[in-house]
Amino acid sequence: MSAGSGGDVDLTARLCVELPKLAAAADRHRWAHKLDAAIADVRAGTPVTQALAAHHLPIDLAAAHNGQDQISRGDPGLLDELNIDPVTVTGAYTCPGTPPCPRRAQPDADGHEPRCAIQGKTMILRSR
Repeated sequence: MSAGSGGDVDLTARLCVELPKLAAAADRHRWAHKLDAAIADVRAGTPVTQALAAHHLPIDLAAAHNGQDQISRGDPGLLDELNIDPVTVTGAYTCPGTPPCPRRAQPDADGHEPRCAIQGKTMILRSR
């Protein structure tokens, strides 16, 4: 993933959350090859909006969910002495991408580790 703008990092997190639904729709409507190609581009560092547009996927991730609160970004860190706004970091697991997106997750109710849909990997357990 590209370090890119904050907006693109947020869209990468949104794509990770929405990818299972998008993949199901892609399979049903026969555009899975386009979605797979776009995801490969994102993995290679192409910004999400550019990768989706390059493969003619008019997916508006910003509008997919108006509630950004559905992407867990974690608990606020205390950075008062550095004059930096608090950073939210919760969830025991973080994005396995390089660089990582801001998504955080917990194991599901059955204890299964969360997965990153973009990277196709289990999310990384944070040390406490």
